[in-house]
Amino acid sequence: IPVLAAIGHSTDLSLVELAADGQAITPTAAAETVFPDITLLLGQLIESQRRLKVGGLNFLAKNLERLKALKTRLFRFENRLLLERQRLDNLMANLGQASRRYLAFSRQRLASLTRDLAFRSPVLKLRRARSELEVLVKSLPLALARRLADQRRELATLTARLGSISPLGVLSRGYALVTTTAGEVIRSSSKVPKGALIQVRLAQGQLIAQVTDSLPG
Repeated sequence: IPVLAAIGHSTDLSLVELAADGQAITPTAAAETVFPDITLLLGQLIESQRRLKVGGLNFLAKNLERLKALKTRLFRFENRLLLERQRLDNLMANLGQASRRYLAFSRQRLASLTRDLAFRSPVLKLRRARSELEVLVKSLPLALARRLADQRRELATLTARLGSISPLGVLSRGYALVTTTAGEVIRSSSKVPKGALIQVRLAQGQLIAQVTDSLPG
């Protein structure tokens, strides 16, 4: 318990004043020291409340702006993904149309050759027409296979492009997203004090770690 000596109007220095934690010249001065002005305390309390309110509002506004920016980036990414998906659907539709047109052309060619064979009686012309028909029939699967291979390569390229712009694709290559426990992205080691908890987002799962040291970049 702290001891405050306040003998007052003493001409000599007493032992209690040497042993006390504090000294006042009079009992009145001791009372003023022990019991501060209530008006001053209320003023300090009101000022602290005002600062706390302003700081809280500023913190809320800052995080709302950050959340708005993240929502905007997410909306743009979803739109881009939707466009790429529509492009993929168009490629698939074009592939089907091209296959149907090629098959229709082949059937027409086959029908034309069949009519020519019906009107040509010489054996040689018949053999030539039959040979041409066989070549056409044999080339049809090969042409379709080549067409399908080209379309598959285009689809694989598009899939790789979609994977390269995906955040999960970046994480799957060994990178990690480091944030505070409140979700704020950490871009500099100087912003994280020693002993702070951080959250590490991996391609599969998350880690909660404590900073033991900070090195400059």
